[in-house]
Amino acid sequence: MNDEGRKKRIAFTSTIANSKDTPPCYLEESVKELEKTPVADALRIGQKNGEVKDGHPGILYALFFRTACNIIVSCNKNNIALPEDEWFLSLVRK
Repeated sequence: MNDEGRKKRIAFTSTIANSKDTPPCYLEESVKELEKTPVADALRIGQKNGEVKDGHPGILYALFFRTACNIIVSCNKNNIALPEDEWFLSLVRK
């Protein structure tokens, strides 16, 4: 996938995650699926090591993903450089 395709996919995902029309059951199912991913496993490990905020790993992942998508979309739309990786990680770090 080219850069333009990635930008469109992120914009679409951001729209779905932020839409007031997205049914709550979809968001709940999304969190259930996210908690089964390797990223959620990494969040659990980080929590055990005291490096990641406490909370439900699926919800933390959803929060991280939604926020990251919003920032990426805004930066892309305005031709602004993306923040450093550490900024994104600070969303879930203690």
